[in-house]
Amino acid sequence: MSSTLPSPFAHPDPDLPIREGAPALSRPTKEEIASFPAEAQALLETTTAEQAPLIEAGQFDLDWLEGRHILLAGATGPGLGGALATAVLQTNTAASLTVIGRDLRRSLNFETGRIMAEQAEAAGWGNRFHWLNDGTALEGPALENLLTAL
Repeated sequence: MSSTLPSPFAHPDPDLPIREGAPALSRPTKEEIASFPAEAQALLETTTAEQAPLIEAGQFDLDWLEGRHILLAGATGPGLGGALATAVLQTNTAASLTVIGRDLRRSLNFETGRIMAEQAEAAGWGNRFHWLNDGTALEGPALENLLTAL
């Protein structure tokens, strides 16, 4: 039985070196794990400090947040999602904010999500803020948690 592939890109270059196996995953050291909470706190403080003057001056048009339910997947890191989650928490006008992550418990992003939840509680968000670390699921308890939060 022979099959032909319709695309020339489906055939690997014959000179392409292929290495068998996957690289070993590196695990954080005990010292790195111990530093994650402070690094997460510093990340959130830096992001907040940089955004605050822009929000106060009206350079961030976040009026559209008022009364809306915001769902951000992967917003526990230093990227755009984390920056938007921090801005939403600062304005405190959204009806709710749900941040979905899938971070290892011993990671910087996990600690960032945990500290976001603490800050939201301290700011009076109550049950309007949800941090779910189950990933985006289509079934089972993780989906139930997401539906309950929304």
